[in-house]
Amino acid sequence: LQAIQCSLRDLMFSKVDYLTKIFKFCGSRLKKLPPKLEEFVDFCDFIERMKEMTLYINNEIDFIDEMCSLFEGCGFTAAGNIEHVRNPLHASFQAFKKDQNIALTIKDSLYDKFVSKLEELILEKSIKLEKYHQSFKTFPGSLEEVDVDEMLRAAQAIKETIEEMSPEIEELIVSQKILKYENNEFNLFHVVSNDALYQENLFSTIKKWNE
Repeated sequence: LQAIQCSLRDLMFSKVDYLTKIFKFCGSRLKKLPPKLEEFVDFCDFIERMKEMTLYINNEIDFIDEMCSLFEGCGFTAAGNIEHVRNPLHASFQAFKKDQNIALTIKDSLYDKFVSKLEELILEKSIKLEKYHQSFKTFPGSLEEVDVDEMLRAAQAIKETIEEMSPEIEELIVSQKILKYENNEFNLFHVVSNDALYQENLFSTIKKWNE
């Protein structure tokens, strides 16, 4: 019986310790003002994750309440704070929920500012992609009119530039989803990527044919 009591006590205190650390970490994250777009997106994502986690936390607190009741009903004794307070997490949980409300207020106050910045970045990338798209649509009427080596180098340079843009495009797509502001899916990015690959293969083949 003593072994069971010790196991239950250790389980209860491990959960209390774990949730206490979560509340402390989340409290600092939820009240910190994000200075840049990337931090704001991460901040909004964190708010949503904590919202999803709240049910789990609530269930854990209920479980600890039941364990405290079990200790009391069976005449077990615990050590530390739980001897004096049935469950020390209720106050921390209320503080956590207040921190969530503070975070939502911060999000609302900064949302328009950072969405505007997101729009600027989307427009900047869209203009670049459209420029490349138009360049690929302009094709010589005859291969005798072009320098194949130059066309191949140009296609390879654009292809490399587009590949370097890929992480930024992906980040913009993810940012739009997190902020629930889906303005541009960047379908043109895939079109231009395929165009660049096609022209690189085309002029590589022509070059080999001419050699």
